Amino acid sequence: MKAKNELRGNFNYFQKSEWMKYVGLTLVILGAILFVFGWSYLSYLFSIAAVPTGLVLLLARSITSSSDDDIAAYIAGHLENLEIDAENDKDFKARCLKSMEPEVCEGYEYKEGIMLKKPKKGVLRSSEYTKAILYPMKDGIRVSRHTISLVSHDEIRQDIEIPYFHIKRFEIAKEDLKLTFGKNTFALRSVRLEIEYGEDSFLSLPFGENVQTEDFVARIQKLMVSSSEHTQ
Repeated sequence: MKAKNELRGNFNYFQKSEWMKYVGLTLVILGAILFVFGWSYLSYLFSIAAVPTGLVLLLARSITSSSDDDIAAYIAGHLENLEIDAENDKDFKARCLKSMEPEVCEGYEYKEGIMLKKPKKGVLRSSEYTKAILYPMKDGIRVSRHTISLVSHDEIRQDIEIPYFHIKRFEIAKEDLKLTFGKNTFALRSVRLEIEYGEDSFLSLPFGENVQTEDFVARIQKLMVSSSEHTQ
């Protein structure tokens, strides 16, 4: 029941109309004005009905929708144990490079058809979120990825190892996007790590744009070149 209520609250966070807020405030303010400055019996009757109705609308809006903090807590709670399986594997740990730390990449997914909302503070939020941990190994890279929907039980889990010599492309891709949701249009810069490997396999992950992530990509690219030379 709790999970169902959380999903419903998250759905309302993205989908809800602001009419409850504006109608509720209008009724409360108008009712208060008429109560103080009313010129007839009907004015007092209207104010007595309007103020409680407005307060009920404001309260209903607040308790049926997730807040910004609720969204952040939902994401953290569903993605907090992503690294446990890989790190408990002794054979895997022995194959990891000690000279490189795992890289965590995470963020909201941005694509047409997804639910979107821009809070007053913070990044544009969507109804899908991905967290992935990339483990550099001696012979390849292991990717543990989990994508969740914030409004349904849909999810994607991947735990794959890709030999360096199988990777054809490992780079940061940047793209300016314009996405629509409802009556709103959102402009944003999408930054993703794109991994092309094998015959026609492709992996795209939200990626932070900073010196650390760019250095991580450059070091993996060097390992790809070195592995390719050794296999020739």
